[in-house]
Amino acid sequence: MIVIVDACAVRHDIMNKVLKFIEHTQLPVYVTPMAKDGIDEDHPQFRGVFAGNCSTEQVQEEVYDADLILSIGSMNSDFNTGGFTYRLSQKKTIEFHTYHTKIFYAIYDKVDMRELLPDLTEHWPTDIIYPYKGKPYEIEKPILDSKHQYEIVQEYFWHKLSVFIPENSIVIAETGTSEFGIFNMRAPRGVTFLTQILCGSIGYSVGAALGAALAAKDQNRRVFVLVGDGSFLVRNCK
Repeated sequence: MIVIVDACAVRHDIMNKVLKFIEHTQLPVYVTPMAKDGIDEDHPQFRGVFAGNCSTEQVQEEVYDADLILSIGSMNSDFNTGGFTYRLSQKKTIEFHTYHTKIFYAIYDKVDMRELLPDLTEHWPTDIIYPYKGKPYEIEKPILDSKHQYEIVQEYFWHKLSVFIPENSIVIAETGTSEFGIFNMRAPRGVTFLTQILCGSIGYSVGAALGAALAAKDQNRRVFVLVGDGSFLVRNCK
């Protein structure tokens, strides 16, 4: 049994309830791209980012091998699902949403995750709680072979970038390469990720960076913007 945390859990500000639930049940937890900063990646139960075919092979294998999937606040948009490459069986998926709950194929209206999760945490059967003993989450370090020793390849870049980002920073990724690049980038503790996954608006990152910098100016947080020249020029012209 596993838990997948998605955008609506973050947007509706129930991550404290989600955290209590996963820590009480001791279940392994995954996040989607739209919930990337929802769970601290140093948390012992964190297992990675699930985005269909855009996930690492290890994450895909673990998710698809699960006998039961508890999906919290799912947002099945194109980018968030790795181009609609989810292959989650409805026969073994329970979905917790803002205004309803879906158990396999049955939908229960007005049974929302904000009220249900605390009750589920309180009444979770103690005989199915087992201390989580999984290995700490790790992203395999890319190896530069002789063929690529003078090239900066995508795998290496995104892996190395996280080393230069301090804890509690704000990272804003532009739609496209930057957005997909951060999916499997290791997130330093306390980092907030902002990206236009839902609408895919190019140029979003530049304006968002200004807003984020103003909002966080009293928090002493650094802002990093990952944007290409095309999107920058689109926004700059406006």
